[in-house]
Amino acid sequence: MGTVLVRNVVTNVVGRGSSIVAWLAITPYVLHTLGPEKFGYWSLLSALASTAVLLDLGLGSAVTRFVAGVAGAGEHEARQGALTTGALVAVVLALVWSVGGLLGRGALLAFAHVNGDWRGEATASAGTAVLAAGVGVLALVPNAALTGVHRLDLVNRVAIAATVVQVGGSLWFLARGAGLQGLALALLLANVTTLVASVVLLRRVAPALTLEPRTATWERVKAQARFSAALQVIGLGVLFQFQLPKFVLARFVNLAAAGEYELAYRVAFAAWSLPSLLLPPLLPALAEWAAQGRWEAAWALHDRAARYLLALAVPLAALLAAGSPALYRAWLGPGHGSAAISLTVLMTLLGINVTTSAGALFVRAIGRPWIEARYHIVSFALQLLLAAWLVPKAGLAGALLAMLISGLVGTVLFLWMFHRALERPLRAFVLEIALRPLMVACIAGAIAFAVGGACVAAWGAGRAGALAALVLGTLAGGAAGVAGALWLGIVSRAELTDVARRIPGALGMR
Repeated sequence: MGTVLVRNVVTNVVGRGSSIVAWLAITPYVLHTLGPEKFGYWSLLSALASTAVLLDLGLGSAVTRFVAGVAGAGEHEARQGALTTGALVAVVLALVWSVGGLLGRGALLAFAHVNGDWRGEATASAGTAVLAAGVGVLALVPNAALTGVHRLDLVNRVAIAATVVQVGGSLWFLARGAGLQGLALALLLANVTTLVASVVLLRRVAPALTLEPRTATWERVKAQARFSAALQVIGLGVLFQFQLPKFVLARFVNLAAAGEYELAYRVAFAAWSLPSLLLPPLLPALAEWAAQGRWEAAWALHDRAARYLLALAVPLAALLAAGSPALYRAWLGPGHGSAAISLTVLMTLLGINVTTSAGALFVRAIGRPWIEARYHIVSFALQLLLAAWLVPKAGLAGALLAMLISGLVGTVLFLWMFHRALERPLRAFVLEIALRPLMVACIAGAIAFAVGGACVAAWGAGRAGALAALVLGTLAGGAAGVAGALWLGIVSRAELTDVARRIPGALGMR
């Protein structure tokens, strides 16, 4: 299992990393070609496409968990039942999403105040994006089944192929003047690629894992539905926490403000994908061990994953928060102060909220996801109230403050509920796992900020000076983070050696 986990994490890094690099590279071209208003509208369409995947009734994680989390007699039938139930739910959701989205295009245009000569383009691109989202929902099932049989390496190969299709298609369509409709068509082609490739690969690596209607029993449907309902609440919580500012800004401020937040959101979650890649391979492993009653191994994996995740994620959040002004000046030029402020707040919140990640994955794996879902309900309700009060008065600052406060309250609530429900000492988690990465992050961020400031003083505040501040500040802060993690024993040299030893075997090298 150790080698399997390493393989899945490494391929996750390669797969997601390629997507991150590709989209960071083409975003300036997309922004320049569309202009700020159309780019802001495209950010809404992208959010809606993501919403379709999040509003999946917990489909993806449920299929993964129930495919992986079975043991003993009836394993084959249980896996078939999980896949068949998931497929039935996916078809219904895809139809509902497609029909509802096509009928609701006019409401979206009115919501975002889209008028003028590009209204027809906005309507057509919304329809194509809705269809793309429906295909994306269908693709969740074979993708999740591949993850459940520990073949996340294949999932990421598919993701790389889809990224190539979408990025290449986006550039090709934009170069030919297709605008918003071209971007939506590229998204549709990418999702079709994901669906077809995932089905083909699942048939190849797990030929016995097929759709079998008789296995979708009522008891199995109810068990999967209970699990999925909690994951749906979680998905909505994630959606509202980080996407709500975009919509309230489009409604109460303007599309350009939503576009500035989108620039911060894309950078934040592109960077955040890197530490998050440690998590998906753990779900099938923890579910399998929980089904087998191997609790000591499961808790050991939880603690080790939490240490690794915090050692990587919290200093990364500090570095991005410290370097956000230099990043946007170097990347896009002057005039993106709102995006820099948004990124600083996003990374601050993510750096704190990451303390919930390992625990949230653990409760999903053992079939108790409502522990996580409850904190999302509280966080969402609080953010909605704060946003309704603050955004009309303070615009972007109000949206960011509502997101930050609600996220902090939710984080504290989850940590308390998780450790109380599973009888694990919260004080030990804070002192032994969370505190040292936080200390390292503060030092790394301060060093990056100081070095960046010195670079700007030496070379000026133009793009060249900003690039120097970003690169040298990040290198200095990153070096301090690595040294601090090793010195404080957050990650030991023996553990790093063990991981490195497994990589060749994980990738099929001898």
